[in-house]
Amino acid sequence: MNENLTLQDQLILHVFNELPPGASVAFEHQLISDPELQEEHRVMNNLLHLLRAEFSSSPSPSVSPAVLARLETLMLD
Repeated sequence: MNENLTLQDQLILHVFNELPPGASVAFEHQLISDPELQEEHRVMNNLLHLLRAEFSSSPSPSVSPAVLARLETLMLD
């Protein structure tokens, strides 16, 4: 992973549990000592929980296999 991540990048990756263990430990040490970062972390976690709740209560759209195949092709280009 890129060692030059900004604090904001680390915050986002931490909220999504995407930081590697060593980077996560270092970030958590910084989180403990930084009240502003704690607040940003709290807000991002709350937003993520709200989004997950909203999406889980919404019906999944029906997408044809042809559309999914085309999207996959576009993502690979």
